[in-house]
Amino acid sequence: MANGVDELLGFVFGAEGDKVRAAREALRKHPGVKVVRHLDPGSVAPLPRGVGVRAYVLGPPRDPRLLGIEDVASETYAFGGSSLAVAPMANALSLNDGGLRVDDDPAAPFDGSVGQPLEPLLAGDWPEGHDHGATFLWRHYLGPTSEDAKQDWRRIDRDWLTGAVDVALQLDGRTNNTSLVIALEIVESGRVLLFAADAQVGNWMSWSDVAFPAAGGRPPVSADDLIARTVFYKVGHHGSRNATRAATLERMDFANLVAFSPTDEELAGRVGWKDFPAPNTTRRIQELTSGRFFRSDADWMHDPQVECPVQRGGALRDYRISHGEYVDLTIE
Repeated sequence: MANGVDELLGFVFGAEGDKVRAAREALRKHPGVKVVRHLDPGSVAPLPRGVGVRAYVLGPPRDPRLLGIEDVASETYAFGGSSLAVAPMANALSLNDGGLRVDDDPAAPFDGSVGQPLEPLLAGDWPEGHDHGATFLWRHYLGPTSEDAKQDWRRIDRDWLTGAVDVALQLDGRTNNTSLVIALEIVESGRVLLFAADAQVGNWMSWSDVAFPAAGGRPPVSADDLIARTVFYKVGHHGSRNATRAATLERMDFANLVAFSPTDEELAGRVGWKDFPAPNTTRRIQELTSGRFFRSDADWMHDPQVECPVQRGGALRDYRISHGEYVDLTIE
């Protein structure tokens, strides 16, 4: 279980846990970086003149309450809500430290007066008068000790550790809502490319209060206006359900919309992530883009023998796939 949690945290935060920090510091030290600016939502990044693009900062929110909103079922493509139940793990840790009695643990399957502690039984320290029970339990749950005939797989004494996965997911959720969200406006056409990183529901909800005042001959711009002109969406958080706000996606320019999702469904399954990508979200993006939807784990992205089903149209003028490496999209 510990190895599994390490693998999950490695998937979430990077194998060394500091890849983002290392990348940031490398950029700071780059010879071409003269000034480091920290921009709040509502800022327009100061790009060099003549690049033909404006970069609008939409997130992360500054309101800690919104940072804490990881999921609202009614805001996503879901039939019902979901929650991450970490109480069994927290209670088990409290029991282990002596800070909680079994009788006071609502997650405990039995009262404290029922049963025997496991460790003494494993050591052969059995209560008097339980010889028959000892024989049965040793044969079916506690032994024998040979590697090819262990019976510990029948026990549930380590099941409380599965809560560690939920803790890791909650850590991931809080981190995700601090994601930088940028809308890139092509000045000539007014069309917008939206990069929402791993932002979850609270981050998305904050954009409705973001506005960009008039400056440099540019009229005031609202986040809602940028969303309405969005023709490219980098799908949030590998396609997870609570990283695409339904109402916002539905307001994008779906007559021209193109979407790309960096997704690895097989890896997500190995580390216990369910619905990555989320079926309902994937289906709706496929519909709104009229099939102009690229997934990095699609067979045709890696195998030149598999025909790509994506048709050019809308804002997608052209694309080129270097199988297994990258895909070039030409957005007009």
